[in-house]
Order: sequence, then C-alpha cells, then structure tokens
Amino acid sequence: MPAAEQFSIALEATGPVVVLTAAGELDAHTVGDLSGAVDIAVTGHERHVVIDAAGISFIDSTGITTLVAAMRRLNRSRRRLAIACAASSPTGRALAMTGLDRSFELHPTVDRAVAALADAPLLGR
Repeated sequence: MPAAEQFSIALEATGPVVVLTAAGELDAHTVGDLSGAVDIAVTGHERHVVIDAAGISFIDSTGITTLVAAMRRLNRSRRRLAIACAASSPTGRALAMTGLDRSFELHPTVDRAVAALADAPLLGR
C-alpha cells in the first residue's frame, strides 16, 4: 500500500488578495494545517482569500467541513473566499457531489480567482 501523500500549505499575499496554495491529501490528519493557514490569513490580512486547491489529490468530509468553516469565518469578517480548482479535480468533484459547488465561489484557475476578488468590495452592511 502506498504511503499517504504529504499535505502542504503555503500563504502568499498577492496585492489585495491572500492566496493559500494547498497540495496533497486533505483529510482528518491534515485539516489542522489548512485551518492554521486560514487563521493566519484572517488575523494577518484584511482582504479576501483564494484557496488554490489544484494540488489537492484527495479530500474527505473533514476537508470539506474545513472549507465550509473557512468560508463562514471569512464571511463573518465581511470577506470572501474563492476556491481555484478544475471541476474534474478531487476538490471540484467533492464540492459538486455535496451540492456545495453552488455555495462556494469556484474558479478554474488562481489567476481568475484573484482577478474576481481583487477589486471586490467587502461583504454586507
């Protein structure tokens, strides 16, 4: 049986948007890494967040729950979350199967997600 693929997350502030680049398996053992990166993005920056999920090779229900929690946390601070992934990727398929593809702001590339959020106003009020 092959070893589980290591999960990694990198944070990059690209102008008015923070990009979190995730790679590997997002599951019960690794969701803390993503949650920690979201915490840094929320507390250390004041703009919208893009999660580059193109490198996620596997995502389970705890990974989906963590994405929902990230979106809610950003929305509470009037910010938006976009996810960059192909519809055929593990993340894209999981979001479609759960119906959450209609709740998240999905873009096929990071560049398109960043462009969509770069000038977007803060949510609400």
